[in-house]
Amino acid sequence: MMNKLTISTGKGLACLILLFLFLAQGCKKDILQPNSPLLKNSLSIAEAKQYFDANLGKDNKPEKLMTVDVAKSLVGSITLENKQPLWYHANQRMISLGGAVKIPLDFGEAEVIIDPSTKSVVPFNSLNYLLMYKDSLQRIHAEWVTLLPEAMWIKEQTGAYRGKIFVRDWHGKLIKSYS
Repeated sequence: MMNKLTISTGKGLACLILLFLFLAQGCKKDILQPNSPLLKNSLSIAEAKQYFDANLGKDNKPEKLMTVDVAKSLVGSITLENKQPLWYHANQRMISLGGAVKIPLDFGEAEVIIDPSTKSVVPFNSLNYLLMYKDSLQRIHAEWVTLLPEAMWIKEQTGAYRGKIFVRDWHGKLIKSYS
C-alpha cells in the first residue's frame, strides 16, 4: 500500500513539473530585436494624433457616405462631419507592418440594423474605427474601417469574424472591402 502511494505521488509530481515547463514555454513572449523592421515602422499615439491634426482633422467636409448596403440599414443620418476620433480611447496594436494605432470613432446616436427580420440594431460607433500605421517607406496611412457583421455572428460572438469589412480613406473613398 505504501509503495503504491509513493509511486503515484512521484509520477504525479513529475507530471506536474512537466506541465509547468510546457506552460512556461507556451507563455513565453517573442522578443523584438532592436533593429527589427516592426519596431522601425511603429507609430505612436502622439505621432498619429499629430499627423491627423495636421493632415485630416481640418478637412471634414459634410458628404453623404457609405455604400448602398450600409445606407439602407442605417437608422439616422450619417455625414462625414459627424465622425470624430476618440483619442482618449486610442490604443496601439501590432499588425504585419509594425505598430499601429486604433482609434474608435464617434458618430453620435446613429445605429445600424443588423437583423432586418428582428429589427435588432447596433450602435454605429461600435462598428467603426480609424487605423493609422506606417508603411515600409515611413509614410503614415489613415484607414477608416467599418465592420458589418452577420446577425448570427453578433448573437453567438464565437469563432472568426463573419461579415463585411469596408476600408476607406478618412474622406469616405473606398480603398478595399472584404466579405
